[in-house]
Amino acid sequence: MTLDTQELRSWVYAFLRAESKKLRQPHQLGLQLSDVEGHVKSAAQRVGKLPQDTLYGVNNLPQHSADAVREVMWSLVIQGIIVPGVDKSSNNAGFPFFQITEWGKECLAIGEYVPYDTGQYMRQLRSDISALDSTVDCYLVEALNCFRSGTYLSCAVMTGVASERVLLHLRDEIRKALQPDDRK
Repeated sequence: MTLDTQELRSWVYAFLRAESKKLRQPHQLGLQLSDVEGHVKSAAQRVGKLPQDTLYGVNNLPQHSADAVREVMWSLVIQGIIVPGVDKSSNNAGFPFFQITEWGKECLAIGEYVPYDTGQYMRQLRSDISALDSTVDCYLVEALNCFRSGTYLSCAVMTGVASERVLLHLRDEIRKALQPDDRK
């Protein structure tokens, strides 16, 4: 079974949020990609997306899911949330070891409305605005994906289209609320 990318991304963020709250000592090995994969596997098993086929701590994610986890992790490197390696004085200077940056800790601590996590951002927005226009929703998802990819001009265009749609709805609702004589 293929794991949903947004759901998988939210599991990775949940893991990193939990890890960023822990006080880690400099002499510890740090986080590893296998830690993230193990968390994703456990989360997928809890919601019935993967079978309960192994003992805790044994990581055998299906290849396509392990590839998706690495893609998410690499996008987090690009965004500056994590950096490969723990320290340069050991064999832990690159992947599979990584650490959460100070900027990443700030982003992860915010928790809600963080544009790096499209799925969580949109779930929160849809929860707050139950009648979110489908066109606005579509363009905001695209804008967030553009932002996460570093295509900021595209992000601005998509956000502009969504904003224009909201303003047109607002204009129409104000017009409906006014009496015919007051519309002039």
